[in-house]
Amino acid sequence: MLGIVITVYGRYNHTSICFESVENLWLPQGTKIVIVDDGTRDKRCVDLINGFKPQNAKVFVIRNDSNIGVARSLQVGLDYAVELECDLLMNLDNDTTVKPDAVNVITKLHQRYQGAVVSGFNTMSRDSKTNRVRHPIIYAAGDHVRKKSIGGINMMFSKQVYKDFVRPSLLKNRGHWDWQVCATGIELYATVPSVVQHTGINEGMNMNNPDIAHDY
Repeated sequence: MLGIVITVYGRYNHTSICFESVENLWLPQGTKIVIVDDGTRDKRCVDLINGFKPQNAKVFVIRNDSNIGVARSLQVGLDYAVELECDLLMNLDNDTTVKPDAVNVITKLHQRYQGAVVSGFNTMSRDSKTNRVRHPIIYAAGDHVRKKSIGGINMMFSKQVYKDFVRPSLLKNRGHWDWQVCATGIELYATVPSVVQHTGINEGMNMNNPDIAHDY
């Protein structure tokens, strides 16, 4: 059973785009979506969450009393998805948009590499200072690539991989938890072309040099 976790803290416009794209997703019957409201004070975002009704999925909402950050909120949401007996887990930032077949494409890649972490976001953005690719490819294999690192915008992994690699990374380095996942040595793959895109490119970390999927 698939569990998708989306954390929300403000950014109404991005959240609206994200939710609209998720509502148009093909989802396996029985999918559970956990929305973690990380202390959002924007009533418009709260209304978006309350009105979020994707097809073929049951929505669960967790509301944090205060803003505890993306990593901690992800941990809370993923732990809850595990409690809901989801054995396949996926996170999605609320400043992303996804293609209608995204879950199907990412899941098929995961089925080929069940002990790995896979993503639908194959960014090839370059570091503005060194001009080096931020998430380089190790090798390409037609409809996917193996990567040295991937961003935390979107990841899919098994329940066991979550317990062994992702959760400890969320606990260890909350500011750069995704880089910590990559540093564990677990295999990392991304779909080609990308089926997830970053929309929040003008705000947040690396706003002057954002991660963008040029093949979306």
